[in-house]
Amino acid sequence: AFPRPAPVRARGGQKDVVVTLAPGTAVVVTVLDEAGAPVRGATVHTTLVEERRADGPWPSPRSGPAGRADATGAVRLRGFDLRKRYALAVDGPAEDWITSRRDAWSPKDETIRLTRALKVAGVVRDPAGQPLAGVQIYRRLGEGSWGGGPTTDAAGRFQLDGLPAGEVVLRAAVGPMGGDPPRSGEVEVRTHAGATDVAITLDPGLELVLRLADRDADAPHVVALLVPLGPDAAPRSRGVMPVRFNADGVGRAQGLASGDRFVVWV
Repeated sequence: AFPRPAPVRARGGQKDVVVTLAPGTAVVVTVLDEAGAPVRGATVHTTLVEERRADGPWPSPRSGPAGRADATGAVRLRGFDLRKRYALAVDGPAEDWITSRRDAWSPKDETIRLTRALKVAGVVRDPAGQPLAGVQIYRRLGEGSWGGGPTTDAAGRFQLDGLPAGEVVLRAAVGPMGGDPPRSGEVEVRTHAGATDVAITLDPGLELVLRLADRDADAPHVVALLVPLGPDAAPRSRGVMPVRFNADGVGRAQGLASGDRFVVWV
């Protein structure tokens, strides 16, 4: 097998075109699970990482050798140019696996271990025990940044998929998530990937109803921004809440506490 050659220029009618290929390198990537068993059907993808020329555009990534694991978990890849850099990605045969990535990979025989993806599921209720629908669930893995998640269904239930093992911090919020610490209408709980019985109690807080006095057919396209005011009456950038209006010119902001103050921009 040979790596991709450089373009060779030729003209019509030319009969002495010479194309020189350098032998490529072949490697075997073996994919195993956490217990050491082969993961048949796992796919291995490589991408050629090209250097950016000075003051030039970033080059588009080019696909490198790829393959699918056999019954022993082995994937035989051919045609690597050892003068080049590659990125490696290994996916399981189904969605319930965590993708393994190497952003800077030198082609060589290697064993990659894949782990199963886990889920977190639970229910959100109000202090009276009634399920809360439409609550936004956010999640943070370890010390990482916050990521978006699902909203609760009519029974107050939610589920997050594709999580690696470890601690998961959940925040349930009525409306957009505020900053730290959680604002009114939010609650934060700590759990672990694999937990399927997370119970969250959330006080949905107060609701602020906005009405457009001079509405027209464009009312559903109007957005108000509730900018929270700090103790010094200065606007704060965190916790800004967008409020959309319906066809009747009514917008609702939820998850508020008595004493919250805002500047409203429409």
